Amino acid sequence: MLNACQAYIAMKKVRSPHSSKDYSLSALIRRARGNLTQNEFGGVLGVSQNLLSKYESGAIPNPPASVIEKCLALVDAPSAATTPDATDIANRIRSSLSGPEHADVRAAISTLIDFVTQNSRIKRMRKAP
Repeated sequence: MLNACQAYIAMKKVRSPHSSKDYSLSALIRRARGNLTQNEFGGVLGVSQNLLSKYESGAIPNPPASVIEKCLALVDAPSAATTPDATDIANRIRSSLSGPEHADVRAAISTLIDFVTQNSRIKRMRKAP
């Protein structure tokens, strides 16, 4: 089984030639850093600002696996700011899918919700003593 670093590198090799998204390791590090300064993010990764700068610029093209894995985890982790709550989802459905032309979509969403809640109940019943 591939570890996170190997999977990321493999993904880079098979990406679509039509994609404009930058899958370089330096781009991954920049995306993971977000709005933090290099000094702040270096502290998160356990590296100096100078070393982080070299990773981001590509001067050091292959950062340690631990750095890549931490960056992958940060990029893939959903944040509270990007995860909508139930009210947000309901409002989006109300505003975007209210017309009769979206009846099938609303029915599919309703079925999905029924499925998820039913499976949650079954799991809770299995865990109960």
